[in-house]
Amino acid sequence: MDSEASTETMEIDINRIMEMIPHRYPFLLIDKVIDAIPGTSGTGIKNVTINEPFFQGHFPGHPIMPGVLIVEAMAQTAGVLVMAGLTDAKDALVYFMTVDSARFRKPVVPGDCVHIHVECIQNRGDVWKFKGKAVADGVTKAEAVFATKMTDIHAMAQVHPDAEIGSGVTVGPFCVVGPDAVLEDGVELLSHVVVEGHTRVGAHSRVFPFASLGHAPQDLKFKGEVSRLVIGANTIIREHVTMNPGTEGGGLETKVGNNCLFMVGAHVAHDCQVSDNVILVNNATLAGHVSIEEWAIVGGLSAVHQFVRIGRHAMIGGMTGVTQDVIPYGSVTGNRAKLEGLNLVGLKRRSFDRETIHALRQAYRLIFAQEGTMAERLDDVADLFGDNQPVMEIVEFIRSDSSRSICQPLVEDAA
Repeated sequence: MDSEASTETMEIDINRIMEMIPHRYPFLLIDKVIDAIPGTSGTGIKNVTINEPFFQGHFPGHPIMPGVLIVEAMAQTAGVLVMAGLTDAKDALVYFMTVDSARFRKPVVPGDCVHIHVECIQNRGDVWKFKGKAVADGVTKAEAVFATKMTDIHAMAQVHPDAEIGSGVTVGPFCVVGPDAVLEDGVELLSHVVVEGHTRVGAHSRVFPFASLGHAPQDLKFKGEVSRLVIGANTIIREHVTMNPGTEGGGLETKVGNNCLFMVGAHVAHDCQVSDNVILVNNATLAGHVSIEEWAIVGGLSAVHQFVRIGRHAMIGGMTGVTQDVIPYGSVTGNRAKLEGLNLVGLKRRSFDRETIHALRQAYRLIFAQEGTMAERLDDVADLFGDNQPVMEIVEFIRSDSSRSICQPLVEDAA
């Protein structure tokens, strides 16, 4: 969307204003804009009458226009100027971003014709900073410095005015964004996406049609407590993916890391903790309280039991039922998952050197040998490979407390 540089002034009437900004009665607070230089400066006109709905309670017997609405009128004037300066404003919206300072010097009362002078003092990308002044009968009533930001929201989308929308956000047709949602800078909702509850979608993430993010968890113990779903940056969420927020029994937060990929039909249940660079292939499902570490892949049509942990760089084969913890770098498959060995393909793809892979294979054989107890074998491996970080990740993973047992090989020497 390009801006037009112009010094010619223009007047913008109420009909054109209503085409440029979405506000309607009782929150449309300017009647026209005069002396407008698109994208630069202009003066909004507000004729204040006793019929304004806010005078019923602010204040009976002593009507005064609320200061926040005077600043809102400044922001609406600025929004009109921004929209007027665009060569392609289709589906764009300008949102109030911040108020850096505001001073209210004299009250605005019924009968005042307020001239709202705004001037752009800075423009970076899709963020504009303005200074504004409200004047009636030659008297300055209020002053403010504030910023606005532009988003691309389709006319057929429903975005609640209380939702927090970052710069450069795109919301496609038939999307619904709830009042407590946060869409960080550059987020793209393609179409038919629902973002509800206390859900934060990280910067530059893309969400494809019919994804449902933040609706109440599928847990009968959930009683409506306030809980969160936090999705990291640069995450791709494909069609029909569902993600639920946390519950009181799991810390009240479901968290998804950065740079993840959730393919068609994947499900992330309440209180899951999914780290960076994780992939869930088509129709992979996570039950509640599942923990998945970095770079793990869950194959298509796989299901992970509640409270299971999946370690870093692990590979879950397609159509696998995972009921036990999966060690870092491990590869599992089967109707009820059995450890098939190390995820050697993944290790090579991620440029682990031959020495590290060789050490991992030696440690794997020792850990899952038949001699001695698991604790004794872990002690032996720690003594032999104490300076090898990937090996020690496996050791510490197995040693750590968990409500699930460790997934093990079906045969004694699987490597």
